[in-house]
Parts: sequence; structure tokens; C-alpha cells
Amino acid sequence: EEELLQAIGILPERLYPYYLLAKLYAEPEFYQVDKLRAAASVVLAKKPKVETTAIREMREEVKKIIDKGDFD
Repeated sequence: EEELLQAIGILPERLYPYYLLAKLYAEPEFYQVDKLRAAASVVLAKKPKVETTAIREMREEVKKIIDKGDFD
């Protein structure tokens, strides 16, 4: 988690560290709903310089994580 947050601090415009954080926070041993929501919202809302297949796949996977999650 610390390394990903450091990567975001260095390159905040990159989507990949936010995606990895969302996946990390979705894991049972690291589950943190507030942090998951925050990272996922950045992945879904951030405007990339170039829309690539990788970005579309990351967004689809984050949507699946959110859809299957129990956030109540």
C-alpha cells in the first residue's frame, strides 16, 4: 500500500496505481471500503491522455469489483 501511494505521489496522472490500490482494498485481508471507493472512483473518472485497451480493461474490472461488493 505504501509503495502504491508513493507512486501516486510521484505520478498522480497515472491510472495504474489507483487500479492496483482498488484491487488491493478489495482483497479480504486488506478490505477497506472507504479507500476502495476512493480508488475506484479515480479509476472510473480520471481522463487518460490516450484511451487504450488496457485502460478499458482496468475500468471494466473495477466496475465488476464494485458491482459484486457489499458496501452497506
